[in-house]
Amino acid sequence: MHWMLSLAISVAYVVVCLGWGFLIVQAFGRCRIKISTDESSSDDSSILVASGFLAGAAVISALLTVLGLIGQLRTLPLILVLLPGTVGLVLGRKSLRDWMYASLDPLRAFRVMPLWLFLIAGFTALLALGSGIGAWVLPPKGDAAAFYMVYPKIIAATGVLEPMHGPFYFFSAIGLPVELHYAALMVLADEHAAKFFMFPIAVSVGVMLAGIVRLCGGGIAAVALSWAMLFSSYTFHHYVYDGKVDLAAAAFGLAAVYWLLRGTESRVSVLAFGVAGWFAGLATTAKFSYLLVLGVSLFVLLAWRLVVSRSEETRLGESSVNLARVSGLMAIAALVAWIPQLLKNGMLFDAPLAPFLGGQGEGNLLSQVWFSPEDTRKILLTYPFALVFGRYPMQGGGLSFLFLAFLPFLAWMARPASWRRSMTVAVTVAAFAGVAAWMVLRPSVIAPRYILATLLLFVPILAIAAEDVLTRMPVSRVLQTGTAATVMLAIAASFWHLLPIAGAILSGTYARNNKCLLASVECSSFQQLEEVARPGDRILISSYYPYWLAPSHLQCRDSLQEQREIPDQAQLLPWLQSHGFAYLVIDAQVSGKLADDMAQLAVSHAAEVQELLDAQPLKMYRIKSETPGHVRCLRSTPGRWYLQRDP
Repeated sequence: MHWMLSLAISVAYVVVCLGWGFLIVQAFGRCRIKISTDESSSDDSSILVASGFLAGAAVISALLTVLGLIGQLRTLPLILVLLPGTVGLVLGRKSLRDWMYASLDPLRAFRVMPLWLFLIAGFTALLALGSGIGAWVLPPKGDAAAFYMVYPKIIAATGVLEPMHGPFYFFSAIGLPVELHYAALMVLADEHAAKFFMFPIAVSVGVMLAGIVRLCGGGIAAVALSWAMLFSSYTFHHYVYDGKVDLAAAAFGLAAVYWLLRGTESRVSVLAFGVAGWFAGLATTAKFSYLLVLGVSLFVLLAWRLVVSRSEETRLGESSVNLARVSGLMAIAALVAWIPQLLKNGMLFDAPLAPFLGGQGEGNLLSQVWFSPEDTRKILLTYPFALVFGRYPMQGGGLSFLFLAFLPFLAWMARPASWRRSMTVAVTVAAFAGVAAWMVLRPSVIAPRYILATLLLFVPILAIAAEDVLTRMPVSRVLQTGTAATVMLAIAASFWHLLPIAGAILSGTYARNNKCLLASVECSSFQQLEEVARPGDRILISSYYPYWLAPSHLQCRDSLQEQREIPDQAQLLPWLQSHGFAYLVIDAQVSGKLADDMAQLAVSHAAEVQELLDAQPLKMYRIKSETPGHVRCLRSTPGRWYLQRDP
């Protein structure tokens, strides 16, 4: 599909998600798309649009879950699911128009910004735009090429939501907040349209974070600095164009925090707390680690706002009762958000609470210990530096060094009139509580993406402190210039992984539409295999990143049980032949012993084991057999393949 048509379909899909969000608000009887907790509260159009998009995306994901479970995730049913979103756009046209007018305000603000702030805002906008282009152009890499875009690729081909074939069978029990959108966009367009869907989610993270900063008293400078801190964090911008789905949890989590704060802004708002609880439920289904971290942060924030910062006229007992009631309301709303996840796992694994209870899932999915006690002690002793400069295996990048660079501004930050009633203090205490809970209960897991929403709650106090010093206090231009230079350095470092796009365009190779252009090194090996393998051929894949294989081969691949049963060299060849494997793909760094065994078989049984040459960096072998194996891969419906085993 043409690149621009792919982008247009993805943008239209995003707009329909927004329309669904407008439709949801109309269902609550609001003639105008406005969720306000008090008559004096200003209507922040960007927040409402971001919240509407996230809500619509969540509802469409739930409907796609149902379509997938009944085997109807096809073009026509998809269009029928999306059509109500166009109705929502009509109903919400006034709010959408208000947002479009309000979106001009930041552009007007550019003209009156001092030069140092203009440079920060401008370069941050370029980085955000570059991340969006990367999401559209770059192929999936890392975990996305192992699971997060492989699973949607299979679902799009079959139209059925079922456990993923291969070693990630039980991992399919996780929440699928974005993967089903990927599958839908692959049905309607292609993988580029699917990957671009992560960009509006990333923008929503920035919008919700900016909304929290504004609620804490931050101005335009604090908002610009918060976006710079966000997009220059590797653990954020990398997942905008990587294809992994972690940012959805961060978007839902920050939306929960924002609406919780709005619910306590002046008086208790049942609607705002219900919205906050629902978004919290979406965040925890998107990333199970948020159950611990975001749960602690939200409860501490709620308790601070309702109990600690209560007025003198309000009794402690009354505030405690309000805390219990609101907590219960949010818990019920969160449970509603979990219904599609419970339905999916109930039908696929006969265990609605999988992987927590039942489902025969892998134990390390929930009880993760990554490092030895010595390394864990080192990690804990180096917080927060480990979150910024750490380069541990599986860490997935760190926060921007601006989180540390802005710390000195706290010493000159204006003190709040009341510590107890300061929203900035409440948000910061909630952030500390969430991170502390993670350090105590998951000390060995150093991965900012697991707790990103809570980590981002440190942004308001840092951005506002920097704004205080740089704009509200008499400071020298040297400090402003130094701050701008530091921020631009952080942003420039974030462009590193986007530079190949510019190089490919300038060299003209981008126009050739090479499938492996800008892809990981495994792509060319798998493409070579696709040239010789027939649909339905079984392939044993001992590699982490099989995204580049055809859907039929991804469905006919080795099962989790077969991977566990791979015998030693003496029995390896007859075992492969009896299980109907036609090809082997081996990454020597993943399975060194299997690579050695196959290399020896290629010499001792040359007539039956043939190595495919020039398949670097992977080792690939063709297996010949005079008799068919007792396991065969057959096609049941167009696009869907299944394994048949002889008794």
